[in-house]
Amino acid sequence: MRGTTLLGVALALAPLLAACQQTVYLNYDGSIGTGGGGIDGGDSGIPSGFCAGGQIRNVQGSSESPDIIVALDRSASMSTTSLAGTMSRLDVALADLYDVVQHYQGSVRFGYVGFPAPASMSCSNGQACCADSNFMFPTTMAYQGFHVATTACDPTTPQCTTTADRPTDVALRICGNTYNMFDSQNRNRFVLLVTDGEPSCGSRDQCSDAQSEIAMLSGNPTQVDTVVIGIGDSGAPCLQQLALSGGHHLQNAPYYYHVTSSQDLQTAISSAVTDLAQIACTIDIYSPLSNPDRLGVFIDGVPVPHNMYDGWEYQGQDKSTIKLSPSWCDRLLSADANSLKLQSCSMGGP
Repeated sequence: MRGTTLLGVALALAPLLAACQQTVYLNYDGSIGTGGGGIDGGDSGIPSGFCAGGQIRNVQGSSESPDIIVALDRSASMSTTSLAGTMSRLDVALADLYDVVQHYQGSVRFGYVGFPAPASMSCSNGQACCADSNFMFPTTMAYQGFHVATTACDPTTPQCTTTADRPTDVALRICGNTYNMFDSQNRNRFVLLVTDGEPSCGSRDQCSDAQSEIAMLSGNPTQVDTVVIGIGDSGAPCLQQLALSGGHHLQNAPYYYHVTSSQDLQTAISSAVTDLAQIACTIDIYSPLSNPDRLGVFIDGVPVPHNMYDGWEYQGQDKSTIKLSPSWCDRLLSADANSLKLQSCSMGGP
């Protein structure tokens, strides 16, 4: 029954898989220049007569949303060891993941794979230990599916109990296979590994196997970066190696998000996902602009100031890309899909 339920979730979410690249337009009613603030007006808002004598044109552009597959350690230590509180490490991690998935689900596609497999599930192909075969493809509006996938098997029930094994390499392999199955054009793809120890299967250390899987992820055609969050002190040397191999690590040792408290874990998950999500705040402009100084950027109908510190600014000399400041980026990431609109004013000529 559990597998059937998750299959139904996967099938229900499948039509959303192609929703990554968002093309934005604006159907303008001719009222620009009458008030408000923020279309290329610096700190002073919309300049008077923004398009007097000109013509408002819709602008085509796109923001390529990132994909994040969460590879979550559900080993015995995650279920029994607290983080200076009454909740287990797994419960704390899930609560924090639910928050960020719900917050960013309109602009980030989330997927999920848990490891190791529950006791009721037999590993295939003669494997001694494996990941849960019930995984979720990356999709937008993922909160409900993510919640179902992560709660389908409660580790406290006998049929769902897990071992001390951490087949991290198998979970990473599933992530790579998942990315290879769809949307090969998207290059903003990540794995968020959340674990409380080094990779293992029985008495066998699997650190080198996990490193090999990360190398496969980062190579063509997948080009997936891996971000590591490590809970507690165990496995630090291996997690450092995995972080350094992952292509998206912290600047200082231990190079991964090392957490020892519930607050640390909440901060790490939020910081990691926010950092990856901000890729969606760099927008490519496809429509030629006759006057780049007369571009309007809107989020949910609110004009964004042309201001590099608290608004938007061009990237590069050709002015074919714009980037939102952190405050407006967070506003975009928290908004519904299709909330970003662009338009320009053409002062004579085609």
